Amino acid sequence: SLLGDSLIRVEAEAIMNGLFLIVLSAGVVLLSNYRRRRETMIISLIFLVLELLIRLYSVILNIPWWLYLGIFGLALMVLAGLIILLRLKVLCYRLKE
Repeated sequence: SLLGDSLIRVEAEAIMNGLFLIVLSAGVVLLSNYRRRRETMIISLIFLVLELLIRLYSVILNIPWWLYLGIFGLALMVLAGLIILLRLKVLCYRLKE
């Protein structure tokens, strides 16, 4: 029973450490975005994504493959829309000059 309690305590500490790292990394991303520090923001974003992948690995494996395709397709559509929107803004800006 003593060993089981200590294992539960170690697992709880690992979960709390992971949550702390995620919150800290998200805070660094927001702060570096506010201060316009692009390199720090990119490194923090990469760390945040990797930490989330590690923590949510078992959840990720249980999601059906077709749902991944849908999410990826939606992401591509949003990215294409943003690119078109940026091109239109640049075009309108050039026409005003």
